[in-house]
Amino acid sequence: MRSFSQAQALIAESVLLDSRLALFHERENWLAVADLHFGYELSQRVAGRLVPFWGMESIEARLCQLLRDYRPATLILLGDLVHDKTGANEFFSLVTRLREQCDVILIAGNHDAQIKRTDLRDSFATDRFEFHHGDCEREQNGCIQIIGHFHPAAT
Repeated sequence: MRSFSQAQALIAESVLLDSRLALFHERENWLAVADLHFGYELSQRVAGRLVPFWGMESIEARLCQLLRDYRPATLILLGDLVHDKTGANEFFSLVTRLREQCDVILIAGNHDAQIKRTDLRDSFATDRFEFHHGDCEREQNGCIQIIGHFHPAAT
């Protein structure tokens, strides 16, 4: 197992949960991250709310650090890539930079309906795992489902 300064937990065979909100599969060499909501602060400013610019920069820094630490062959972004279309241009600029380091799979989420790109997928599968955003019911195919969408909450 790799050793970094961030907290990690082995949650299944070869699957690490990283406290930086990511899953890494050591043998299959993929890294999965969900619900970036990139550009949230831009959409809030367009709506007239004066919020600081912090989210996009911190998201990019976190993703770049994860890529440096794990060196995955594939980064899987599991939907809600952007908060709304306001942040789409900045997001796809980020994707271009990330693709210089590894393959990037983009899975559409419910917040991504306004962005039209041919490289957005509904799902992605490996031999053992199926990745999708989780906002729509899917047929079970025997794979372990990796989803986003359900934000942590306490009720």
